[in-house]
Amino acid sequence: MVLYGRKELQPPKNVKFDDNPLADLLVDTLPECEEPDEGPHWSSNKRMGRFSPNARKPRPVLIGFSSTEEKHKFLKLSKQLRQNGLRLDDWLTEFFEVQQKERCTLDADFQTLKGKGYKPFFRGSVLMYRRNNKACVCQKDKADTVPPAA
Repeated sequence: MVLYGRKELQPPKNVKFDDNPLADLLVDTLPECEEPDEGPHWSSNKRMGRFSPNARKPRPVLIGFSSTEEKHKFLKLSKQLRQNGLRLDDWLTEFFEVQQKERCTLDADFQTLKGKGYKPFFRGSVLMYRRNNKACVCQKDKADTVPPAA
């Protein structure tokens, strides 16, 4: 699961800095969870990507759970977390893995469209491109039939 919006501490220079992004999360955002045993428990959490002092938004936090029950406890708190400016996304699921595999099968078509001057993009696992300000679907192995961009 991914958590967006959690403030990020700036690491000190030339020092290995271990930011625990979820430290005191439940106490900070959910006052009713003052005891650590009351809220959901995660097995791991870490920031995604590299730290940049010029970033407009904090890096997302990747959260690992030891069980699906704990994950569901955390999902139940999403409304309260949203009220505090945090957002949960459950995109690292089996569905996402299947979607990624489908996208990988379209990589040759993606590169072909780029070579023809388009900016291809995905909606779900569907490869698309814009032609004359209209979104068009590119079928598998049909990118070479698409005329070059104007």
